Amino acid sequence: IAVTLCSTAVLLVVKGCGAMRWAAAVVLLVLVAAAVGQTPSANPAITLYGDGSVVPSPSPPVVEKETRIDVKVRNTGDADADGVEVALSWNDYGLMFSGWQLIETQHTSIPAGGKVGLSYKYTFASRAHVGILAEIGEVASGGDSVSTDNRGLFNHHVVNTGDAFSYHLPIANPGDDEAERAVKAKIDVKCDNGTAFIDCPFPVVLDVAGMDADGNLDLAAEDDVMGHLEADLSNVSKGEYHVVVRGTDQETFEETFCKLTVVKTAVAELIDAPSFCCMESLRARVLLEKLVLLAKKAYKRGDPKLAIRRIRLVIQKSLLEECHRDVGEVGCLEAYMLKLVDAARMIAVEYAAGNPANEHKLKDGDFFRMSGLYEAATVEYNDYFSYFSDTPVALAKRSTRQESEMRDPAGRHPTRGVEL
Repeated sequence: IAVTLCSTAVLLVVKGCGAMRWAAAVVLLVLVAAAVGQTPSANPAITLYGDGSVVPSPSPPVVEKETRIDVKVRNTGDADADGVEVALSWNDYGLMFSGWQLIETQHTSIPAGGKVGLSYKYTFASRAHVGILAEIGEVASGGDSVSTDNRGLFNHHVVNTGDAFSYHLPIANPGDDEAERAVKAKIDVKCDNGTAFIDCPFPVVLDVAGMDADGNLDLAAEDDVMGHLEADLSNVSKGEYHVVVRGTDQETFEETFCKLTVVKTAVAELIDAPSFCCMESLRARVLLEKLVLLAKKAYKRGDPKLAIRRIRLVIQKSLLEECHRDVGEVGCLEAYMLKLVDAARMIAVEYAAGNPANEHKLKDGDFFRMSGLYEAATVEYNDYFSYFSDTPVALAKRSTRQESEMRDPAGRHPTRGVEL
């Protein structure tokens, strides 16, 4: 994720007096004469981040479901660009990382000052964290005056957090226009409610080196700084929030932004999420829904180890079912498996009581989750919890859950699970 600030400006200042002024005028005359003789040049460009230059649909891509990827290419030069080569590649950033893998190469023409849209299609076979790269190659005619603005990147990565949300993001002025220049930027943080940018309903702070209290930031050409975003979600209602970091160029008022979607939920809500209704096989639905119900009951009884094991069993059966399902059903299973993995993580964190002694198990689980290896992730989360399963805190939680279950035989115990 990045906030990219860029625009075009040309500044020529002549200073001097007496004989020096005359000399400067001669230099200026030579420069103007040279400029008149220059040939107009095209500049095909793709914004690296921030303005929707590379957009997959659905987002994030779903395994075994055809994904459409739209790429927006601009020409910021003063000549037409013909035969522009645009290659689209991907990588999985997972266990079997094998570098950028080409999807397709297309060719297009872009008028001076204009833009075009290209559409690619690809079916991803891995559930891993996906990176998609659009890159400009050869230009048949018109030229490419700036080579540093030829790449656009899309990354999708989900992170687990608690009530204290923290994230690092770079803010850059790549200087990818014909005339590189410093940018005076105005940076602010808002929430998008679907119709307007408003103040977020929770405390959120963006700390950027060099930025003053009013959000003003000076960035030299090709300069970048790291921003640190912090939010306190402890007192906000459950739901989905869209945090937007905006950057506005104070000279051209060009605006760019990045958006982070923050979801606050609980274990029971993840397990109860709509799951297998999209499956045509009644037999498969009944089997999987029964296993989910058993996992939920184990969690409510205060038996987290059994709950995580049953979640793992649901994931095992779901993976087997994918072999016999169509694209739509596979997408449905993938989305629900991810919710179950998050539920398993939250259960483990709740009963481990924040003890950092076995923190590497949690990190390993997060890595497997990011790589799309959901069953392996639940194994690590289970091991993380198991290390603390007999601590006084864990025993007290389990005892409280069991007493509540005894007081309410119907199982209507209100879940007090940790939130994500």
